[in-house]
Amino acid sequence: GDSAFADAGLTSVTIPTSMTSLRAYAFAGAGLTSVTNRRPWPQAISSTAFKGIVTGSIPLYVPAGSEGDYKRADVWKKFRVSPSGVCGDSLIWALSDGVLTVSGTGTMTNYSGSNNAPWYSYRGSIRTVVIEDGVTGIGTHAFAGCTGLTSVINRNPSPQSIDSTVFAGVKISSLPLYVPVESAGAYDTTNVWKDFAIGEELTVESVSLDSTSAVFFIGDTLRLTATVLPEDATNRAVIWTSADETVATVSDGLVTAVGDGTARIEVKTADGNRVDYCFVTVSQKTAIPAVDAPTGRVYFRKPVLYVNSPVAEWVNIYSVTGTLLYKLEKPAGESSFIINRSGGILIVRGSSGWTGKVRN
Repeated sequence: GDSAFADAGLTSVTIPTSMTSLRAYAFAGAGLTSVTNRRPWPQAISSTAFKGIVTGSIPLYVPAGSEGDYKRADVWKKFRVSPSGVCGDSLIWALSDGVLTVSGTGTMTNYSGSNNAPWYSYRGSIRTVVIEDGVTGIGTHAFAGCTGLTSVINRNPSPQSIDSTVFAGVKISSLPLYVPVESAGAYDTTNVWKDFAIGEELTVESVSLDSTSAVFFIGDTLRLTATVLPEDATNRAVIWTSADETVATVSDGLVTAVGDGTARIEVKTADGNRVDYCFVTVSQKTAIPAVDAPTGRVYFRKPVLYVNSPVAEWVNIYSVTGTLLYKLEKPAGESSFIINRSGGILIVRGSSGWTGKVRN
């Protein structure tokens, strides 16, 4: 029903095939880090089902082959749609941002050939394989042909017994294998595993941005830098998202201002879901008004700006680049304002239509 799990503090949720729709505010405000949808085609969903959640930073795991339908469906398409499936009686697999993760408990299915693993068609995009600690057996031909691998992470402290078909076609002699602390010795004496470049996995502890807030104009860009600690963490990958892409977009840390308003830029680590934010405010750059023969008179005696015009009105003060610096209200006659700026020229415009220029 409506608001069924709103603000429930959930970190992950699995939606069964039998669920045919998601109603208003179903998961609004929940602290989700992943969503799994077992249905082969998208359910009808309320636009507020995930209200208050930055869905662009959350993987949505869907049945392999159905990604296209979800990427075209309202609401669902705003997630990071990723393929998933089963690979054993109690094991599942999921592929997101180049990382293939096998999790659950028990032994994987054995595959009769190198092209039979359920993720084989995605092999070209797989960069890292993560085997969680509950996986006690790895199927034959499981990762055969995954020639783009740059690392393997095995979190089971006891190395599984595997044969040469598991990584068939993959050059493992120089491929990093990260294992739990104090387990390297066991892997170093186990067939196949011992042929990898074995090291201990170091997990991410934190991520921080070099800016926590910024103000800029439509069309401007801002480069944010994320620092992941420890510096030698095994998986230092981060994911960037904007809470409102009508205000600002972000790609690999480069923020582009596209519309008036405020937006939260989020960086999240792929390992451990550590997050940090930068809040950006975007406004329209205002053109410099033309200077005319004013009915208003302006002059500057540091640090006071004097404005004299015959009517009560608003006074806008601009820099020479067109930035609106101050918006002030004055009564009829002369008024004075403290201006905390030094050097350069100010353009002063009254709402009654006059424009003046002073050097401060």
